Amino acid sequence: MVLLGVVLLLAFAAYLKRSIRQLGEGDLGLQKITGMVATLDTGLRANRALGEAAKVTVREYRPGSMPAEERRLRHLQALVTRFEEEHGRLPGTAAELSVQPKDDQCRIIPFETSGYILNCDDWLPPPPLNVPQLTAQFVPGKAKFYVVDLHLILADPGKK
Repeated sequence: MVLLGVVLLLAFAAYLKRSIRQLGEGDLGLQKITGMVATLDTGLRANRALGEAAKVTVREYRPGSMPAEERRLRHLQALVTRFEEEHGRLPGTAAELSVQPKDDQCRIIPFETSGYILNCDDWLPPPPLNVPQLTAQFVPGKAKFYVVDLHLILADPGKK
């Protein structure tokens, strides 16, 4: 999203530069240039607001706060590990793990080469562009519980 904003900003800057050159040649008024600058400013502010809104807050999880959910995610993690050992890849969905129907709604969100996030309480992961910002907050090399936007997740960075 931010990259798109930068590309649009550069394109608009080139257009503005060309328009300012035309100002010396004739009929493009100062009022029109002022309007273009105001439009650019509005676009930059909107892009900054989108970037701020897309930030994901990750907090350390206090063990024992949600014991049933912890057990459920640990069980799912064991199934994922076994599946990965048998098939040489991560499962695409919880359904591939032959889980109980109540666990069908669980999500397996892959990241990097072998890392994944498990969640069973309807958390929606951020857009793909924001996944690196999210995963950068995880402890490297260690599967760990986190609270993200009030949802419990289990993040396993996998093997590098």
